[in-house]
Amino acid sequence: MNVNALVPVVVLLIGAGCDLMPAATAAQGVEAGIASGLEADRAQQVPPPAEESSLPQRDGALHALPPAADSILPMQTMIARFQADLPVVDSLGSDAPRSIDELVTRFVEAVEDSSTVTLAALTLSRAEFAYLYFPTSIHARPPYAQPPSVNWLLLEQNSLKGRYRLLRRFGGTHLHVTTHHCAGTPLVQGANRIHETCVLRIRGEDGRTEDVRLFGSIVERDGRFKLLSLSNRL
Repeated sequence: MNVNALVPVVVLLIGAGCDLMPAATAAQGVEAGIASGLEADRAQQVPPPAEESSLPQRDGALHALPPAADSILPMQTMIARFQADLPVVDSLGSDAPRSIDELVTRFVEAVEDSSTVTLAALTLSRAEFAYLYFPTSIHARPPYAQPPSVNWLLLEQNSLKGRYRLLRRFGGTHLHVTTHHCAGTPLVQGANRIHETCVLRIRGEDGRTEDVRLFGSIVERDGRFKLLSLSNRL
């Protein structure tokens, strides 16, 4: 925007004693117009957000992001702040599945019932994430270090999107799972074992089978199992 081009207009309005408005009011109006134009110019220069698929992810949590405002603090300080308003937990709970088989069975039943309550119960809560998962995860240390609040936000948002896609496609239907498996050896992170790239083989009404990823990694801790997120590839 050419600000100089508007200056003669200000002079003309003030010098002519324009009876449409006082000179001071006219000047204020033009200044407001200039400010508005500059804001518009700046807005046009803001780059569009990156496509979700173009960002490196791990269960929906981005590996490389601009640092958050408090990321200059020590990691232990950020973790303590994140935990501060949450109830202290030391286990995944007595109701958590005792095996991956049980977890998958209860997951499938929840999808068939379109039960968001059951799906939430099978997924790490914010408190479980804060006390049991994040402190020993790859996101608590370089090169993937990230404030826990940011990591949780990304994980939660991708899990919610995954749940919507999951129930839109399979909710309320019979989900015939013939087998399931997770790739490779589980990652050991503190007291947790992380089972990654878990795939379900489902059989359609036409008899054909399809391998699909309907949730993120599985967190195993002290003989109990929960989903890290519902992020999926649907």
